Amino acid sequence: MVLLAIILTTGLNAQPGRRGGGPYARGMQSDTIRPMAMNRLDLTEDQQAALKELQTTHFNTMKPLRAKLMELRARERTLLAQEDVDRKAVNSLIDEETELMNQMKKLRIDHRLSIQDILTDEQQMNLEQMRMHRQHFRSNGNERWGSPHWERSHRRNMG
Repeated sequence: MVLLAIILTTGLNAQPGRRGGGPYARGMQSDTIRPMAMNRLDLTEDQQAALKELQTTHFNTMKPLRAKLMELRARERTLLAQEDVDRKAVNSLIDEETELMNQMKKLRIDHRLSIQDILTDEQQMNLEQMRMHRQHFRSNGNERWGSPHWERSHRRNMG
């Protein structure tokens, strides 16, 4: 019986996890994917320095905006949790969130266009292909690594 339990436990531990794994596993994106993408673009040293400066500036600009957005969303949850919800206050908060999200979206687009100004046409094409692959991966999951997205889409298509 003990031997059977060990075999079953070993077999179960060898199976891939429900959330999948592989190079796109959670937590690895910042350490693995970005440097890999940078290497695939074959950037010059000047381009790397310019992109690093752009990213640093963009991060420092977006950080307080993200914090403000989180604060607004927390305040919204607090207002909605009250017994008598003040609709006017909630609507005002939603307007403030929307304005902030609009500002952040414009900054992201500006940042993306600034990056394109630094890259050559070939590098821009490679970057766009990587983005399309990433979007496909996000929406469909990774069949190779047993992503739950893949399982859900097949369950939905099978009946």
